[in-house]
Amino acid sequence: LRPWELVNKGISLSNLGIFDEAINCFNNALEIDSKDALVWYNKGETYRKRGKPQEALFCFERTIEIEPSNEMAWFNKGRTLNDLGKDQDEITCYDKAIKINPNFTDAWFNKGVALNDSGMIQDAIICYDTALNINPKYKKAWKNRGTILAGLGHWQEAVKCCDKVIEVDSEDKDAWYDKGIYLDRLNKYEEAISCFDIALKLDDRDSEAWNNKGAALSTIGKHREAISCYGKSLEIN
Repeated sequence: LRPWELVNKGISLSNLGIFDEAINCFNNALEIDSKDALVWYNKGETYRKRGKPQEALFCFERTIEIEPSNEMAWFNKGRTLNDLGKDQDEITCYDKAIKINPNFTDAWFNKGVALNDSGMIQDAIICYDTALNINPKYKKAWKNRGTILAGLGHWQEAVKCCDKVIEVDSEDKDAWYDKGIYLDRLNKYEEAISCFDIALKLDDRDSEAWNNKGAALSTIGKHREAISCYGKSLEIN
C-alpha cells in the first residue's frame, strides 16, 4: 500500500476502535516517510483514543516539530496534557492553536475549562464569551458560562444562559433542570416546577429532578404533591 492508502486505512481502523491495527498502518507509513506530519498526528489521535496519553503526546510533539502551524496538533497536545493533569502547559497549547486560528472555538472553550479548573474564573468567562462571539450556538460554552455565574450567585444571568442552550436544543434536559434550580434560587417556584416538569418529560428517571420538584412544591405548600415526588425520587434510587 502507498502512504496515503495506509493513512486512510489507519484512520478507518481507528474510527472502528481497532487501535493496534491502526497504529501498525501508521508505523508502516512512517517507515516510508518519517516526516509525514499527517501520519504522526493520526497516530497521536489513535493513542489518545486508546487511553495512552504519553504515547499520544510524543506523536503530537513530533507533528508540531514537522509542522509548527498545525493548529489541531497544538489543540490535541493541550487535550493530552489535560489527560496527564498538566493544566498550565495545556493552556499554552490552546494559546498556540488560537494564535494560528483566532476563530478556533474549541480551543477557546477548552482554554476556558482549564482556566476555570485553575480557579481563574473571570478569565474563563472571557474565553467562553469569545467562543460565543464566534459561534452564538455553542451549547457547551453557554452551559459552562451558566454554571460559573450560578456559582457566583448570579442566578438571573445563569437562567439566561440556560435559555440560550434551550434555544439551540429544546430537548436538553440538563438545561431545563439547571434552569429550574436557578429559578428556585430566585424564589420563582412555579416557574422552577415547570422547568423540572419539562426535564422529567425528557427523562422521567432523573431522581434529582423529582427531588427538587418536590422541594419546590413543598415550599409553596403543596405537600401532598411534594411527597409523591419524593417517593418517585426514592423509587429510582
